[in-house]
Amino acid sequence: MIVILVIVDFKTKNMDITLQLLLVKSKLQSIKTRIRLTREDLEAKKPNATAFIQGANDVENDLTEIEKTIYNLELEMRMIGREINYAMQINGHLKEKINDLENEIKFKNLDL
Repeated sequence: MIVILVIVDFKTKNMDITLQLLLVKSKLQSIKTRIRLTREDLEAKKPNATAFIQGANDVENDLTEIEKTIYNLELEMRMIGREINYAMQINGHLKEKINDLENEIKFKNLDL
């Protein structure tokens, strides 16, 4: 699984993070579907291949956990983005206030 993510990262160096996430999620879903179809085929044609079938089930469960982790990371990324936007807004208001106070000090010094 790590190899797949490295390959995706290599191909997406110039992409926006949201596009990278979309690409990784679609590739992950594609891999998961191929594994499910293979497992179902094994269950139908070779039900005695229990080790392979169980292995496919385990991999499907692992991929589901990875999907959940990606979803949670996306949520965290959105929350951090909102926090950054809010901090930038406050920073802008503070810069305006600093500018107003500096101008007020300049005018008071001129009056003295």
